[in-house]
Amino acid sequence: MSLPVHLNHVMMTHRCPQCRVGLARSGLWFRSIRAYHCAPCGAVVPMGYVEKVALFALHAPGKKNPA
Repeated sequence: MSLPVHLNHVMMTHRCPQCRVGLARSGLWFRSIRAYHCAPCGAVVPMGYVEKVALFALHAPGKKNPA
């Protein structure tokens, strides 16, 4: 399964697994990173392919976007 290109410009929110604070960025940004630093707690949050597929699936048209 590949990451859908049509979601590149959709704003997506990923929650830090440690502190649950959300980070909102475009699909293109999430597609291009391997990890990010959570500003509130300082955790390094890895974003592997499996995590990216799940994130893109949550933001697919017809799905209710997470708050």
